[in-house]
Amino acid sequence: MRASNFYFFKNKKSKNIVEKLGLNIQLKEGFYFFSPLSYLIINKIIKIIDKILYKNNFLKVIVPTVQDKTEFYKFKKKRFVNEIYELNKENLILNPTCEEMFVKIFDKKIFKENIEEITFYSIGNKFRKEKRIKDLYKTREFIMCDLYSFCKEKKVSDNNYNKIIIIFEKILSFFKINFKKINKKEKNIRSIESTEFIVSKKNEIAHCFKLDKCYITNNYINCFGIGISRLYDTIVKNFFNKKKNFLKFININFVLIPTNYKSKKIMKYTEYIYKNKKKCLFDNRKIDLKSKIKNYKNFFTNIIIISNFCYKNKKVTILKNKKKIDVSLKHFLNFY
Repeated sequence: MRASNFYFFKNKKSKNIVEKLGLNIQLKEGFYFFSPLSYLIINKIIKIIDKILYKNNFLKVIVPTVQDKTEFYKFKKKRFVNEIYELNKENLILNPTCEEMFVKIFDKKIFKENIEEITFYSIGNKFRKEKRIKDLYKTREFIMCDLYSFCKEKKVSDNNYNKIIIIFEKILSFFKINFKKINKKEKNIRSIESTEFIVSKKNEIAHCFKLDKCYITNNYINCFGIGISRLYDTIVKNFFNKKKNFLKFININFVLIPTNYKSKKIMKYTEYIYKNKKKCLFDNRKIDLKSKIKNYKNFFTNIIIISNFCYKNKKVTILKNKKKIDVSLKHFLNFY
């Protein structure tokens, strides 16, 4: 991987860690632009979730970003109106959630086909007019993985609900995220029971709803959601707070930085190391050395400096705890 494929935003004043690291920039309150590096992290999260859900025979679908406004408001209380982005001329809304869409498409068909249990899931952008914007935990546009299960019998539905709660626990544990689980029993139009997954005391990262037949359906329905944007934010902050190399999350153990990008000898030598050493990032950007090192300072990654001295003596210089350690090229390629 080459750093020419990256772009780091500069936002030193921000209190938000992901913005401070140059991974994201806020375009407008509640709307974020993700950098190429943050895209790689999110893509890795999605791949891991896909793998876990695929193993459990869940079916992935792609849903549109909008849905019918009239259909949505059939089952939602008035208090949700202020949270919705409406496209008035088209009688459409931007998706805050997709229960109504899945019920309309699948409920009757699944019941007629006598399917005992089936679970669909989709990963995409959702929209909600959050009043209190808080980092990537409460934004107005967010990436979400949501699941919808249709079950013929109540017992099957209960088992499905408990099974997906365990899957969510596995996902959060896989990413080494400490969480608290809160179970609630509630009788309202949305659900009869719910389970929240809370991180950092107050932040909700995932939610499960046991809907049963709240939507006046033929099948028993459960719906689940886990925030991809929130997972991403939590993972980056965990690495940062523990002062660990979070580039390891996308399989980067070292960053190779040539001292002089104008020197053909140094660049060729760096290229040779890059090709022979896996899990390396080659910073081939045409900017000064200090600026490059500053970019990785808060990433807590291993920085390898390639200078003219290294080229002549077949060595590499490792920056570790503000100290420079010279190591032979053979030793570096074989043991690091």
